[in-house]
Amino acid sequence: EELAAVLAKGDPKVVGFVECLSVCHTVILEKNHATGEVTFQAESPDEEALVDGAGLLGYKYVDKTQTTIVVDVNGTQKTYTVLAIIEFTSTRKRMSCLVKGPNGKHKLLVKGADNIMFDRTAPDGYGPVGGEETINA
Repeated sequence: EELAAVLAKGDPKVVGFVECLSVCHTVILEKNHATGEVTFQAESPDEEALVDGAGLLGYKYVDKTQTTIVVDVNGTQKTYTVLAIIEFTSTRKRMSCLVKGPNGKHKLLVKGADNIMFDRTAPDGYGPVGGEETINA
């Protein structure tokens, strides 16, 4: 509930976090045209859970093509053009997705294991920046 309340206020850090969860993934939508039911096929239960969580927060993944991902943000459909994807591997322990957002701006969305991401969030790119303090900011 706290995250949803902060998201509703439009905090850019939280919006960016949820946007990343809803866009940076390899989940495939399967639609049953007879019932209208939509199911996800994900490479891992974690990836499916992150996409589901974003949906519960109002960023619902609704469509995907070879080059786009569509997210319904509280009733407004936003289309992201996927320019490049580096899929998650056990070596990298993260996934990166370069997209052109609905506003025409390019974004590099990255998600991954916390021990890997902490090292990459420092201003110089090489050291820690506060660990839990940074995440909870």
